[in-house]
Amino acid sequence: MSIPNNSDQLRALFSQMTKIPDQEWLIIKDLFKLTHFKKGEIIEESGIISTHIGLIEKGLIRGYYTLLNGSEKAKNFRYEGNFFANYNSLLTKEPSLITIQALEDCTVWLAHFDSLHHKIKNSLFWQTFLRRANEREFLIKERREYELLTLNAKERYLSFLRSSPQIHERLSQYHIANYLGIDRSSFNRLIKSL
Repeated sequence: MSIPNNSDQLRALFSQMTKIPDQEWLIIKDLFKLTHFKKGEIIEESGIISTHIGLIEKGLIRGYYTLLNGSEKAKNFRYEGNFFANYNSLLTKEPSLITIQALEDCTVWLAHFDSLHHKIKNSLFWQTFLRRANEREFLIKERREYELLTLNAKERYLSFLRSSPQIHERLSQYHIANYLGIDRSSFNRLIKSL
């Protein structure tokens, strides 16, 4: 459900990441629309071509893959102050493989990706901002791949606790275990052993 914009709220959210000059703010301020999603609501379904990028003001979301047998594999979690999108679909214009779901009631700012990209293409400020955001995403992805390939279940869990204290208590054990690639019975034994 889209609700009226308050660009001051949006600017405050962006300002947590970097100081934005007034002339740069004018480029994007009207592109984002404030939207609310209820807990459990699907924000974006897999199988469609993604068109939007979001910035979370309040709440927690997850991105996940659905396997042919119906089981889910968690890709990521995002929370306040984080961007989210189906980047592969946005860039390739192919149907997304990822479903994005609200794990809590969420307030997010959505922008049409192509419109945003068109508006910022000549702005060194926004190109630098976007590059830094992409570098951050790359580093998160690189660390996750390393941990999944090299660490045992206990090490992955302890690393998750260290790197994600702001969301640990907000997630169910199912979501944490799924994200870490640990089956539920092994995860329950792991929790009891700590």
